[in-house]
Amino acid sequence: MNDMTDEQRKAARAAFNAFPRLQMKLTRGDGSMTITPTLGSLAGNPVSVVYGATSSRQLTRDLQQSCADLMGQV
Repeated sequence: MNDMTDEQRKAARAAFNAFPRLQMKLTRGDGSMTITPTLGSLAGNPVSVVYGATSSRQLTRDLQQSCADLMGQV
């Protein structure tokens, strides 16, 4: 597998929809990706995604938490 599934992409977009000011920093690896919410020079906690293995529900929860934590710093 070389990329996220459609369900994983939808989950990531859904998590970020609630935080329109934030950007996504993507770091691709071999079979995985790290998504880090950013706002200017501030960065949230990175969330790891294993292509095809990380559940979309878990991905949404982890990203929402990371985004909320980042917004709490502003």
